[in-house]
Amino acid sequence: MNSEVLNNNNEKCFKAIVEHSNDVISILSSEGKYVYVSPSIGKVLGYSDNEAMMLDVHTLTHPDEKAILIEAWNKMLNTVGIAISVQPCRIRHRDGTWRWIASSITNLLHHLDINGVLQSFRDITDSVALTNQNLFDKNNLEALINNTHDFMWSVDRNFKLITTNNAFVEVIKKFTGNSVSRGDSVFIDGFSKDQHDKYKKIFERVFEGEVIKEVEYRDQPIEGWSEIKYYPIWDNNTVIGAACHSKDISSIKKAEQRRRFDKNNLDALINSTVDIMWSMDSNLGLITYNQPFRNLVCNFTGKEVERGMNIFAMDMPSEISQDLVFRYKEYHRRGLSGEVFSVVDHFNFPREMWLQVSFHPIRLEDAIIGVACHSQDITEIKKVEQERIRNETRLKESQALAKLGHWELDLVTGESLWSEESCRIYGVPVEDNRQSFETWLSFIHPDDMTYVMSEIEKSQKTFSDSGMSHRILLRDGTVKHISSKTKFEFDHTGKVPVGIYGVAYDITAEKVAEMQLKQKARELELINAELEQFGYAVSHDLQEPLRMVTSFLSQLDKKYKDVLDDKGKQYIYFAVDGAKRMRQIILDMLEYSRVGKTNEATVEVDLSEVMEGIKVLLKSQIEEKKAIVQYEKLPVIRSKKAPINQVFQNLIGNGLKYTAEEVIPHIIIEVKDNKKQWIISVSDNGIGINEAHYDKVFAIFQRLHNKEEYSGTGIGLALTKKIIDHLGGEIWLESEEGKGSVFFFTLPK
Repeated sequence: MNSEVLNNNNEKCFKAIVEHSNDVISILSSEGKYVYVSPSIGKVLGYSDNEAMMLDVHTLTHPDEKAILIEAWNKMLNTVGIAISVQPCRIRHRDGTWRWIASSITNLLHHLDINGVLQSFRDITDSVALTNQNLFDKNNLEALINNTHDFMWSVDRNFKLITTNNAFVEVIKKFTGNSVSRGDSVFIDGFSKDQHDKYKKIFERVFEGEVIKEVEYRDQPIEGWSEIKYYPIWDNNTVIGAACHSKDISSIKKAEQRRRFDKNNLDALINSTVDIMWSMDSNLGLITYNQPFRNLVCNFTGKEVERGMNIFAMDMPSEISQDLVFRYKEYHRRGLSGEVFSVVDHFNFPREMWLQVSFHPIRLEDAIIGVACHSQDITEIKKVEQERIRNETRLKESQALAKLGHWELDLVTGESLWSEESCRIYGVPVEDNRQSFETWLSFIHPDDMTYVMSEIEKSQKTFSDSGMSHRILLRDGTVKHISSKTKFEFDHTGKVPVGIYGVAYDITAEKVAEMQLKQKARELELINAELEQFGYAVSHDLQEPLRMVTSFLSQLDKKYKDVLDDKGKQYIYFAVDGAKRMRQIILDMLEYSRVGKTNEATVEVDLSEVMEGIKVLLKSQIEEKKAIVQYEKLPVIRSKKAPINQVFQNLIGNGLKYTAEEVIPHIIIEVKDNKKQWIISVSDNGIGINEAHYDKVFAIFQRLHNKEEYSGTGIGLALTKKIIDHLGGEIWLESEEGKGSVFFFTLPK
């Protein structure tokens, strides 16, 4: 075959390739106008050959990519014979859409046969779309896994990390101090070998195709739970790795624990009472119940109760009427209708009792799904109420017998309420027990009106309690003598009076008998003397019951200490402590009452000997507190020895008692001779007394501190003062809080 034939064949072959190729072959002028385009232009851009010859490459290029084309074009013009690749650009299709084109351009302007720029390009729109979609999917996946606090990671079959989210990287950094990234081993330093072995076994199971979910507990750095899921990563039918997702389920676990606690707590609550509790669903089936309810049903029916059962369908004993069953069934239906209510029922089976039963609907959102019931035995309350009614009746009868009425005046309405006896005293019908203040004034005897109004005005100025005796003039002309006492009632501030209440006592008979009473004054004096002796006897006799109370409470505590709870033991302690303090009060009262009643003779009393005896008596307190009791040679005085002993014992005992814990007590006794009397002082370095309380400390039962701070009955200084008074002396004090006190007393020579 000669060369001409060969050339013809090659040309035909090249032409066929160009005409049938998906790539477009074109020749452009140096300005970018199309001089030649292959037929593929129609498939790629939709233009015919003639239409394409009217275009130039710069016009067809998208505005956003023109700079890319110009840069490549200029580079091509300066490079001869070498193909220049152009970055993908968008070219306008004949239908107006833009197609992504991959192209190359070659400078063949100096080629004798071509004399232009050779361009080869193809449509890569689908490829770009796929690339963009893959990029979007990748970015979307990264955004998804990094937009969570859950930990996500994946590993290949070589246990190397493929993907990690930010949360995973941060938690590894936090707990191990290591930074991890793609390609690192999943067995990270900082975790124990046991943990590595555990996770390796899990991954090996996943590599076999198993999906694994487990809950992992941790106690460091804070208690919590994680739910970890392991999924195999498949490529066709082969597992190439494992994808892992760890979610913190601490809140869910704690909520479950809380629900279990709430259930157990509810069970404990409803079973820690003797009250009967139960609930029923809309079909009257039991939802829940406590032990007292179970016991009640078992005792009545001899059958066990179970959730879901309808107790109204059970056989009831003959003592329980069908009317009662029907009534309680209706109570439950009322509760299921949404009504909240309580009923009180009286029963004679198995014993006489009153029950207060409450019904509350159980709601789930807007629906009523059941009714909760609470039955409380109020038998004792009812008995107390009945007793109250009886007592009120007795009070009315007693007031009638004593001719003692009471009344209340509302200062807001001006209306007063009179008791039945008040109505009888004033001669008005019992049913007219609501009277005005003006009506009451109309009963005042004209001769006593000025006195009564004066007493009322004085009382209203200070809102103080008052009492007065006056006469009243009844409608029938009867004159009565009345003794009344009133007291103001104030609002919640304690400053604004809102009412007055009081008693009216018909003393007419007493007034008539007044003269007779005066004649018996002497007899009363004798009786009073006997009463004083009786008081001594009563005080002594009171001690025996107190000893019995203390003894039996101690026995109760000893015998039932394993049964009693802390509150019960505390009650016993309070009762025993109260009884002991009561006994001490009685003893102190006896001592107080005896002052001045003895016939002890006046003798010479050596105060130094008295002090030595006191130190022996108070030895344990002195040694315990390392106290210093200081005095020089004390004089011998004429007085009564026992009372003098009591005075020094009380004052020195107080000096030891009322001292701050960190202070060592220092008590000094001094005596001055003041011609007609001795001036004796007992000073201490104790807690001191505010000047405002100087008089209060000598009053009986007056204490400046509670018994938890300092023990005592509040009689000691009152007893001391009474002794000094009976010995013909005086007692006073000087003190400064925080520094101490000095008690002075005088004794006549």
